[in-house]
Amino acid sequence: MQTIIKTYLGDIVAFYYNKEADCIIPKDQGGFILTKKEFKDILDGVKKFYDKVNEDEINKYNKLREDQKGGNISSKLNNTVNIISKDEIKKYGLIYFLFGNGYTKIGKTVNLKNRKNFFDIKLPFKCEIIHVIKSNHYSKCELFFHSIFSEKRSNGEWFDLNEDDINWIKSIEVKNF
Repeated sequence: MQTIIKTYLGDIVAFYYNKEADCIIPKDQGGFILTKKEFKDILDGVKKFYDKVNEDEINKYNKLREDQKGGNISSKLNNTVNIISKDEIKKYGLIYFLFGNGYTKIGKTVNLKNRKNFFDIKLPFKCEIIHVIKSNHYSKCELFFHSIFSEKRSNGEWFDLNEDDINWIKSIEVKNF
């Protein structure tokens, strides 16, 4: 199987091409195939997004992302693009920073204990939660941090952050939108 598309929809969803069946298989970050309902929800969400934006807005967003390459954290903070509409329902939760195997995972959850247990079972290496940030809109907050560190993305939601990055993250306790 070959990964042909990766995108972010809360958790990572990867699309794999299966030669034998000549079809594309959507899987979540744990490697599980999405149910028909989960995939329909994703399609509905993507359709809503494209119904709300026009080609010029997409090009403007992509141009800003291109301009961010090579920038520092403060310039990225000033240029972070809001891709979630203000009309969305806010959801309280946590952004966690999990360190393991030399990389930092930036994720979101409403139940930190369950999320940590998931990684303890699934990952072949030990991880530790190095910081947690409370947010009134945890999906938006997670995208915010992914955007800031986009140039340091290693794979999926795992980032190659340095000591300065970690110290800056640890200086933030609450991030509200």
